[in-house]
Amino acid sequence: MQDKPASRGCLSQRKSQTETSPDLYLHHRHCQRTRPVRMTGSLVHADPWNPPSVPPSQRRDVNHRRGILDVQARRPRISVMSLHPADPYPAFDLVDQSGERTSSATVAGSWFLLYWYPKADTPGCTAQALGLRDQIEVFEELGCPVIGASFDSPASNRAFAEKYQLPFRLLSDHDRALATQVGAAEAADASHARRVAHLVRPDGTVAAVYDVDDPEFFAERVLDDLELLGSDGTEQPS
Repeated sequence: MQDKPASRGCLSQRKSQTETSPDLYLHHRHCQRTRPVRMTGSLVHADPWNPPSVPPSQRRDVNHRRGILDVQARRPRISVMSLHPADPYPAFDLVDQSGERTSSATVAGSWFLLYWYPKADTPGCTAQALGLRDQIEVFEELGCPVIGASFDSPASNRAFAEKYQLPFRLLSDHDRALATQVGAAEAADASHARRVAHLVRPDGTVAAVYDVDDPEFFAERVLDDLELLGSDGTEQPS
């Protein structure tokens, strides 16, 4: 009798050392978690038991007796854009937590910070919002309105704002129209926004782009940048 091959273990517990695809995911039925599919070069390798070298006729069914994997490769492919400094910020017109519309015209001619958060009233999003709330007077003194945005409904955003007394607008980009233009959504049907933010100049161009990995201290980071920027959008001499 041949020895059984070494167990691969729970796929959700194995660390991927390769790139990941934003629109292909493996779902583990036992632990109910979603993780990115492994990538091999430019080839999406969704089935770890069937390397690309195995002919299709000899491949094993990914849902065979193990019964633990579902390949969810159904998200529509889109061209996910991202912004860079000096790019014009896209025009927008979205509903805030009060049901009122906030558009590019609302903040035209002034600095503004538009930050994206994944989900209202979750730990990281709350810490980020509270940090901005506590520094809102400084933002106002610098003439820079703060605007939050997510895929949450206006009702969810209203409850979030009321619970933590957030003094700034929280926009609902329910159809991901703006998010897909600024790099805040990985797919057209993304379940939540990426934690990114843009500091925008009075002329409508991007001054700074943030991939936020420290939501608690995000406000201080933006204020440091604002203080380094002159009224004309250039750095002040040291």
